[in-house]
Amino acid sequence: MEVEERIERIRNGAVIKWLEVMIWFCLCLYLGEGFWGDLYDFIEHIATERSDSYRYFTNIFDNNLEEMFFAILSAIFPILYLNINGVLPIAEIIAKFASIGEAKKYDFNSDSLNSEQYLQLLSAKSENIALGMEKKARIYMIVGVTFSAAGILALILSSSLGETKLDITASLLDTLPKLGAFAFVQAIAFFFLKQYRVSMEEFRYYEAIKRKQEENILFYKTAAEHEWQDILKLSIANGSMFSSGFTLDSGKTTQVLETDKLETSDYKMLEKIIGGIFDKNAANK
Repeated sequence: MEVEERIERIRNGAVIKWLEVMIWFCLCLYLGEGFWGDLYDFIEHIATERSDSYRYFTNIFDNNLEEMFFAILSAIFPILYLNINGVLPIAEIIAKFASIGEAKKYDFNSDSLNSEQYLQLLSAKSENIALGMEKKARIYMIVGVTFSAAGILALILSSSLGETKLDITASLLDTLPKLGAFAFVQAIAFFFLKQYRVSMEEFRYYEAIKRKQEENILFYKTAAEHEWQDILKLSIANGSMFSSGFTLDSGKTTQVLETDKLETSDYKMLEKIIGGIFDKNAANK
């Protein structure tokens, strides 16, 4: 437990967090040195004279596109890593190095463990699986929201930067490809957000298994302390201390099954919409 507490202090220590934030901040300033300098000059330009501000502003991005990309990447990467893993990347690396010599002490073999230790090991494994599902769900959510926001931003920028056309037919013909690309991007975002919902249900499934195993540990300790041997034998014989794979009686359901039904119904709805569009086009021909 001392090793685990020490590693947890490294992962979530306030000093290490502040140092890492300063490191990423300085890296962002260094990688975007030219971009930040030109941006500062642009702000001074606006304060002194407003003429030709748009061209001045676009030149900043044209001349510093690569630096701006790496600066934004160095700012976004630790934020995404923190949201997915719950810890900053450098702190995670330091914690892994600190735990190299201690990992073998916790590499248990089921043959060398008693019943209580083995139950604790199973609970820890279920917790790791649940955390992995939660991380995967976070990745899906971040990717889905990013795609959705990028599609909306691209549509707004393409509409605002395009030339204004008085001809309605020409405007529609110019807008249709943009709307098609926007719909495609939103469909990708919809897929990732759907996977986020499914992954969260999987997380709840394994979280329920972990809670069941923790309850078994509590029951085992209580039975051992009070010498409830008969109750313990009866529980083992009835299978109440074992996972039954969450088999259900007739008419019962779970959140996972309901999510699968919703996913299937969503796909059927999309199939109907696409089929309706093709049928309408065929009828028009």
